[in-house]
Amino acid sequence: MKKRNVYLYGTAGGIVLTLLYALPHDGLGVKTPTEFMWIWGNAFSITGVLLFLIAGSLGLDRLKVWDWLLYTLYQARFLLMHEKAETYSDFRDFSMLRQRGQIRLYPIVVLGFVWSLSGLLLSYLYYV
Repeated sequence: MKKRNVYLYGTAGGIVLTLLYALPHDGLGVKTPTEFMWIWGNAFSITGVLLFLIAGSLGLDRLKVWDWLLYTLYQARFLLMHEKAETYSDFRDFSMLRQRGQIRLYPIVVLGFVWSLSGLLLSYLYYV
C-alpha cells in the first residue's frame, strides 16, 4: 500500500476514533474553553494510544506472533464441524500459507505521535 494511502486511511480512522470518544461526551456542545480542552484532549490522547497499539499489533503480526492464536481458531473449526483428520494442516504449513500485509507501519506511528501530541497539548492547556 502506498504511503499516501496509509496516511489517508490513518487520518480517517483517527478522526473516527476521536469522534467516537468526543460525541458521547458532548464534544460539539461545549460551553467553556476548559471543557473543550478536557474533552478533546482526552479524545486525541486516546486515539493516539490506539494508533500506537494498532501499529504494534501489525508489527507483531509481521513477526508471526499471532499465528498461534489464528491456528487455534483454524483448528477449532475442524473440531466443531467434526471433519476428518486428513483435512488438518500442521502449524508450520499454516504459518507459511498466511500472507503478511505490506502496510507501512511508520505512517501509523507518526499519526499516533501527532494525535498524542495534540492531546497532550490540549491537556496541558487545560491544566495551565
